Amino acid sequence: MTVHTEDELHEETLLLHSGEDKSNFYYNAVVPPIFQTSLFSSGTYEEFRDAINHENGSYCYTRYGNPNFDIVCDKIASLEQGDGAVLTSSGVSALTIAIMANAEIGMHVVAIDNLYGPTRSFLEHLKEVLRIQVTYVSGESLEEIEAAMTSATRLVVLESPVSTTFGVQDLRGIAALCKPRGIVTLIDNSYSTPLLQKPLNLGIDIVVHSATKFLSGHSDTIGGVIVSREPHLKRIRKQHKLIGSSPSPFEAWLILRGLRTLPIRMKEHARNALAVAEFLESHPKIGRVRYPALQSFPQYELARSQMSGFAGLFSFEINTAKENMPQFFNALHLIKLGLSWGGFESICVPPLVSFGKGIDEEAFAKRGITHQLVRLHVGLENPDDLIHELDRALKEV
Repeated sequence: MTVHTEDELHEETLLLHSGEDKSNFYYNAVVPPIFQTSLFSSGTYEEFRDAINHENGSYCYTRYGNPNFDIVCDKIASLEQGDGAVLTSSGVSALTIAIMANAEIGMHVVAIDNLYGPTRSFLEHLKEVLRIQVTYVSGESLEEIEAAMTSATRLVVLESPVSTTFGVQDLRGIAALCKPRGIVTLIDNSYSTPLLQKPLNLGIDIVVHSATKFLSGHSDTIGGVIVSREPHLKRIRKQHKLIGSSPSPFEAWLILRGLRTLPIRMKEHARNALAVAEFLESHPKIGRVRYPALQSFPQYELARSQMSGFAGLFSFEINTAKENMPQFFNALHLIKLGLSWGGFESICVPPLVSFGKGIDEEAFAKRGITHQLVRLHVGLENPDDLIHELDRALKEV
């Protein structure tokens, strides 16, 4: 009988079976149990020595490792085609660990201007405590990114597509600029998941995911994942261990539950989102729809060249005064207002308001973020119901 290796399996099959060939360990349970324990004991001195050194598949302390973590990490590393992965307590912790694993006092960083807010906030924090320098760029051209680099540049932080304005960066081109210079590249790949974009294969060094979003997909858990190849993975594992940012075994189990249906959910999110985006694009009260899946999107061809599909998240601008925007949001009922995305439910947010009081509205406007911008995550509802609701809400402005 021929047995398939993981390299021969399709992604849908990998998500169901990768990392789970431990029938004796699980007592032949189809679903791995939750190893809800803080520590693992040893029966002998030799077993304890092996556990401390993480040898022979043994465990000693859940902060350092747990079977539930390993199952999730094996699956995501296989999908991203990395050498390994680490699981963290949140997407933000994954980003901060990945950045700190490459941080040097006084180094220079090039980062995308419209990065996820907490990522940008952490870089600003490092400007104070490590005296790093950061140059923010739109990311729309390789020439702009190359011009921002200096002899002190050690890290380039990317997010493609960006989760507010959905700009796309040329990952192959950026990797080609950075590798000869010894500059580490890091990307937040939460939007695409490993199913729709594989940055490591495009030359990027480190990939970060918020497992809170599409990977888990049920809006009931928080987690993060970092995937890489050696030698970067060794530094990341050390930083992760020092910071101690591990989730609980139950959180890892919930992420595993979500991963099993990821391919099905992503296809449905994409199908629904395209229907809603096309409706909005044709609506007279909509100025612009920012969705890489639309042929009208300025970077459509670049997105298609490095992505195999598109997720259910995009933004659009309403042609109205900012004073009218509350009327639009208050007319929504199926679609709730909320900060996150990637779950089963449709949810939207006014990005400018989400940054809180006291922001520089003029500076945000230069980055394409205004009061008229709406970010919409299209869930698994029937798209006709969502279109009907949006049409009704747009009549209020």
